[in-house]
Formats: sequence, C-alpha cells, structure tokens
Amino acid sequence: MQLDARFTRWQLELLRLVRRGGTGPAQIRAFMATLRREEVGASARFEVLRVLRNALNRAMREELVTRNVALLVDMPKVTKDKGTAWNAREAIAFLRSVRAHRLHAACVLVLVLGLRRSEVLGLRRQDIDFEAGHFTPVKQVQREKGVGLVLKDLKTESSQAVLPLPEFCARVLGERRELQELERKIAGGHWCRIRGMTWSSPRSTAA
Repeated sequence: MQLDARFTRWQLELLRLVRRGGTGPAQIRAFMATLRREEVGASARFEVLRVLRNALNRAMREELVTRNVALLVDMPKVTKDKGTAWNAREAIAFLRSVRAHRLHAACVLVLVLGLRRSEVLGLRRQDIDFEAGHFTPVKQVQREKGVGLVLKDLKTESSQAVLPLPEFCARVLGERRELQELERKIAGGHWCRIRGMTWSSPRSTAA
C-alpha cells in the first residue's frame, strides 16, 4: 500500500475518533502510539497530527467543536537529516553518470560553483560572457502556487555579483547552448515562451 493511501487512512481514523465525541488527548496519544508501534516514521506521524490540529482549528471557527484537543498532544520529534557533503571523487563520479543528460551543465554549475538550483535555472544567455570568462546571475526561477514556474530578480545585490567562469564550466555551457539549438529546432512552435533562458525546455517551460 502506498504511503499517501495509508496517510489518508490514518487521517480518517483520527477524524472518526474525534467525531464520535468524548475524545480527549489520551485517545489521540494512544492512536499516535499505535502508529509508532507500527513503525510509522516520525515525519509521517508529525504530518498526521499537524493535519488533525488544522482540521480541528477550522472546526472551532465554524463552532462545530468547542476546543482543539489535538493541541494538547505533543508533536513527534522529527530529526532533520543534515546529510553529508560529497568528496571530490563522489562529485566526479556523479557528473560522469549524468554526462548524457540534457541538464548535465546545470549539475556542473551546482557542484563546481555552489549555485542554488533557482539561480542556475534563472541563468540567461545575456548573463554569461564567454570571452571575458565571467557571468552575472541576476534572475532566479521559483514555483508559485497556481501559476507554475516564474522568473524573478534575485533578492539581494550581493547575489548579483560578477563571478568568474572556470574553463570547465564555460565548456559545458557551450555544449549546452549547442544542444539547446537542436532542441529548439525539434520543438518548433512549442519552444519555451521565455526567450534567452539557458535551460529552456522543449515542453514550453523554463527548465
């Protein structure tokens, strides 16, 4: 059974428990303890209780319940995975593995220059000076709810500094430009509506 299906089932069981009336924090704690015994992860249990809290808050505003008993139950502690940085050998191995991918150059910029994904996706042709060997990131791509991917200015002037462009990065960006021309010819009228993007997609998006 998929996680999203189980998540929905847990939510329904909790809501039925509350709707029966007379449900207090003890019953919700018992339910959460059952999930823990079933080895449901802390992050999933956190979401279950968070959604229940939000649902009961709405119910209180509609005067369907008099209090939010879920607020009296402690949220599960979720340990954030800080991760570990790749060493040089691992980074090289990854870049070799994605060598044939259309976004290989984007992976190079992230690993070699330390750019954020939004900054890499916002990079335009006019931001890159191959002859001078530098580039100036001024845009970023972000996803807005109900809109999709949008191009925005970087938040601070320091983020728009002129940065050196290593020869290796310049080479893969040149290869990317050649590939993009081929993609544009194949896509024809379906090419990305935002002109000049380094990572324009054949599916009319900016990535």
